[in-house]
Amino acid sequence: MAAPILAAVFAPPANAAPEDVTLSVDVRGNFVDVAITNNSSGMITCNWVATNDANPEIKNESPHLNIHPNRGWVITTVFIDGDYHLSWSCGDALSGETWGTGETGRETDQPHAFTAAFSPAGSLGSTGTGSLGSLKYGGLASLEYGSLGSLEYGSFGLS
Repeated sequence: MAAPILAAVFAPPANAAPEDVTLSVDVRGNFVDVAITNNSSGMITCNWVATNDANPEIKNESPHLNIHPNRGWVITTVFIDGDYHLSWSCGDALSGETWGTGETGRETDQPHAFTAAFSPAGSLGSTGTGSLGSLKYGGLASLEYGSLGSLEYGSFGLS
């Protein structure tokens, strides 16, 4: 009698549906919105990495994002011109469920391919200091400190 009860108590959780957690990519020129929607019943932690196809050393990465149940999270990031593939993963630490492109858990999605718009040198997609899409100091969506869209401070939005 005790064996069935113990088996039920220690049984692994049922797999959540792949559509419980989704990621979408919306591209507007060099501006890329990455949206994660959590329709699962638990808090999840997510991250993503977008890699430039021509130069894999060029990457945009998110910090670890904590997303409450039935909420969404949108990050707008500026990418330099090029073709990219975005891989992602989310997990619920309490249930052990995972979602994403399979690098750190089960595969529920394929990597998202997108192209950041080509623009003249030194404009929207420049990698120099202070340009709109700078990967250095002072750009509108810089990956460094103190910019309007900095990944360090305040560039995230809840929906």
